[in-house]
Amino acid sequence: DCQWIDITDVRPGNYILQVVINPNFEVAESDFTNNAMKCNCKYDGHRIWVHNCHIGDAFSEEANRRFERYPGQTSNQIV
Repeated sequence: DCQWIDITDVRPGNYILQVVINPNFEVAESDFTNNAMKCNCKYDGHRIWVHNCHIGDAFSEEANRRFERYPGQTSNQIV
């Protein structure tokens, strides 16, 4: 299925996009390590660039250090 992310009220800036599938492990799988993805995003008001993506099994301390940190990220609020 295709999914749309509504960014109508999002201001231009740098963000982190995180997608999690089956977070409660309700669907049986042989391997859950690829159920999360995290990427750095840059939005200029017209276009979005997504880069530095990692799947769940790559979320080591080292992989997380490579993510750029942005204001508002710790509170999940867009300011």
